Amino acid sequence: MTVDRQLRISVLSRRFGFWFGVVSAFGGLSLPTAHAQVCATPGGAGDVSSVSGVINTYWTPATGSYNAGSTTIALSGQRGAAATLAEGDLVLVIQMQCATLNSTDTLAYGDGGATEPAAGYTSSAPGCAAGRYQFVRAGAGSNNGSLVLTGSPLTATYQQAVATNTNGRRTFQVIRVPQYANATLGGTVTAPAWDGNSGGVVAIDAAFTLNFNGQTIDADGAGFRGAGGRSRDANDPVERFRWDADTRHGGKGEGIAGTPRFVSEKRSPDNGNLATITDLGATWGGYPTGTASTGDWARGAPGNAGGGGAFWDGASDNGGGGGGGNATAGGRGGVGWRSAGYAGILADYSNLPDKKWGFGGAAFAQAGIARLVMGGGGGGGDNNGNSQAELSSGAAGGGIVMVRAVTVTGNGTIRSRGGRAADNPSNDAAGGGGAGGSVAVVATTWSAALTIDVSGGRGGDAWVPGSAAHGGGGGGAGGVAITTGAATVTANGGAPGITNTAQGQPGGATHGAQTGGNGTSAVVAPGADTPGTDVGRTCKSELRITKTNTPGVNGEVDQSGDTVASGTTTAYTIVVNNDGPKQANNALIADPAPSGLTCATATCTAAGGASCPAASGAALVSALQGSGATIPLLPVGGSVSLVLTCTVQ
Repeated sequence: MTVDRQLRISVLSRRFGFWFGVVSAFGGLSLPTAHAQVCATPGGAGDVSSVSGVINTYWTPATGSYNAGSTTIALSGQRGAAATLAEGDLVLVIQMQCATLNSTDTLAYGDGGATEPAAGYTSSAPGCAAGRYQFVRAGAGSNNGSLVLTGSPLTATYQQAVATNTNGRRTFQVIRVPQYANATLGGTVTAPAWDGNSGGVVAIDAAFTLNFNGQTIDADGAGFRGAGGRSRDANDPVERFRWDADTRHGGKGEGIAGTPRFVSEKRSPDNGNLATITDLGATWGGYPTGTASTGDWARGAPGNAGGGGAFWDGASDNGGGGGGGNATAGGRGGVGWRSAGYAGILADYSNLPDKKWGFGGAAFAQAGIARLVMGGGGGGGDNNGNSQAELSSGAAGGGIVMVRAVTVTGNGTIRSRGGRAADNPSNDAAGGGGAGGSVAVVATTWSAALTIDVSGGRGGDAWVPGSAAHGGGGGGAGGVAITTGAATVTANGGAPGITNTAQGQPGGATHGAQTGGNGTSAVVAPGADTPGTDVGRTCKSELRITKTNTPGVNGEVDQSGDTVASGTTTAYTIVVNNDGPKQANNALIADPAPSGLTCATATCTAAGGASCPAASGAALVSALQGSGATIPLLPVGGSVSLVLTCTVQ
């Protein structure tokens, strides 16, 4: 009798260990079975049936420039899921902020162009680039104070630096990503909101299947923060694109080009409630002016952050804040209050002599599978003391979600919407909405029914029941959604805030405030991948196991009635082939002792660059029938043949 049974399985490879069993019963050999049980790296998560809450751990790198080839990053400020960084952990390194601005107080503010809008950035800063990221493997010696990248160095430059007179703040963060074998969501998965150093990102890696199980990954409002509202009343009757003192104009939001001193924690996309403001301190470096790092005010929109509404004079003020940007630009804020009224003013307000709206944050033109950013924060509305300052704050943008798996399945939702700015019920301006965030879901096999929402947030309303028009906030832009399968994607730009129409202004209730641009979505080839170390779905091998027993009694086909004589010797062979695409290291093979046989010895033959287990003879039998024998190296195309010689009982 010759019995040839085959099984093809996917197992984790590279630096991962795995277990598979070959199970047989001698009186009619059973089909060998095998499975990947756990990723046996330190901190490996294995199969998890109820994933929820905050699953990532975040660290802040030490100040410095870490160039391509760097192998050590000093860490501090751990937060998120409790974990100790250790060798073999999967780590995401991502540059959150790094862009160069034209900081002149002209229409050239931002991108250097000579016409409206005064918004954007001239380029990624030399070396680092906002949105750039890579996955790396934590090497030996890694801990909560140090990421060691021996064997998995940085492939680009990452920078951590405070603001200067010529550059905004530059930040990157280090994120531990759980390495699931198979995972099922059991509740909402979230990220701690971005705090200027870390957070705002959800990253999941499943080597085999991620089942959404009707659950949600939620990064709503977890991104760049809006401008913190401030009350001030100082005349400045010129078009002002940046201002460097906390004396006039609405503030700029936070984005890829920097962080202002005053930021808003207004994150919900679903209500216009009061914002919470954080003051980062008098010594904080915000946006550059060329001679200082305090250019946090007025209409210009730095990077993808919204600009602030302006105060002109006592007869013209309360311009609305601009919305944040991402895939496209945020909407500009509303025109504001004007005692002279609007006779002769065009519907688009282009001939208005006292322009006060904050510009919307610019589009992030480099968005794609290799560059992902959080949604820009909305700019603040001008507030001259008729209401709580918090009510003129901008709202936060959406965060970043990255999912990598071989298979995604089940119904599920991913949300990364921009926050809605607070509504201002009194005669002051409102802030801009936050932009939608960025989502990337990359899988080889797609059987999920996913709903993804990266819509921008609504701008705040301004004195809707009042007797004179004020400035509502601009809408946040829609975000970015990239998938390798069909999903239902919503990426609408946020609506602008409104005001009253008591003055019969030409722009109606929106009064010049604009909707944020719609976001973008793309379905890319399943082979598309996120940059960095091979992990999860790409770090696997197809192992083909063949089990053969000779001789038999009833011919070449295994029959349930096959018998052998007691006391005779027989042998069976187990062959493990690696069909790729990756090399398998330290594979563990186990073959529980078959009933009716006593196996005394075993031999091994390796081919194609493979290595046999260290044990041989009786010791190899003991290992196979016990906890398993390790195959140190099994390259693509390689094979290991194990022959067990046994006596029939």
